Amino acid sequence: MTDVEYPWGSLGRVGPPREDIDGLTALLESVKSSLLEEISSLKAEVEGLRADLLHYQRSQLDDFDEKSVTSFLSLDDLGIVSEEPRPEVVPLSENPNVRVIEDGFTAPPPSKKVNKKKAKKKKAVKKVLPNPFEGIDDNEVLDEVYNDILVYLENKGPVMNNNLKRTGIIPEGAILTKKVKDGLKQMVSQDTNSVRYHKLDKMRGFYYGAWDDREPMDIYNQDISKTN
Repeated sequence: MTDVEYPWGSLGRVGPPREDIDGLTALLESVKSSLLEEISSLKAEVEGLRADLLHYQRSQLDDFDEKSVTSFLSLDDLGIVSEEPRPEVVPLSENPNVRVIEDGFTAPPPSKKVNKKKAKKKKAVKKVLPNPFEGIDDNEVLDEVYNDILVYLENKGPVMNNNLKRTGIIPEGAILTKKVKDGLKQMVSQDTNSVRYHKLDKMRGFYYGAWDDREPMDIYNQDISKTN
């Protein structure tokens, strides 16, 4: 009678077959054996390195002697008991030169550097004065400025063009229009008027009276440059 395998013949089995378990066990034993051999080999290498390092350290000492066995092995390794007593180890708590602090303490926190920001200086706000000539006709302004220059020349002498406001000839805050400036230039250039103007350079010049017979530069050197 032949054996017949039925599909339900494997029912009730738990886990892999016995053959697979045996194969896995054999593999683990082989790996374990290899690891133990590697560990033993590494231990031997470490011991060799330790011996080489110890030999090197001892060779740096002044009393190293290659022919002496004590240069390579300690007295304990050789089983020799030294007659010299070993120094007594005194606990730190009993050492008079050591102060033991038993209570805790807290160090003061480091002082923080305060970055004081420099106070920004407030820029001085230039006060804007009202224009006294505002709303006045340019021709009237021109006549007023010309007459004020003439009065100043008659009483105090020649004056620089950049000193008209400082001397009060032109009031503070006054703004002369282009028409007034051009008209004043035209008036002082006429020989029939009593106010004359001499140009020193591109920016500077001075007013003087037409009745002064001196040369313009003599007037400047004698009357203006000495006071400025």
